Amino acid sequence: MEHFGTWLQLWFETIDSLFHGEHAQLAKGRARNMSTFMFIKIYEARNTPSSGHTTS
Repeated sequence: MEHFGTWLQLWFETIDSLFHGEHAQLAKGRARNMSTFMFIKIYEARNTPSSGHTTS
């Protein structure tokens, strides 16, 4: 799941280059929450027997 780390790094670099202050921190916090939520949902889907997915 390294893609989440890469996405966050690129997002933070973009935010830091364009914005400052409270709004920048808010955008980065929301991105962090979003990536965590997505990671958890993907993990759950891969580990749920009824999902129809198989793990390799």
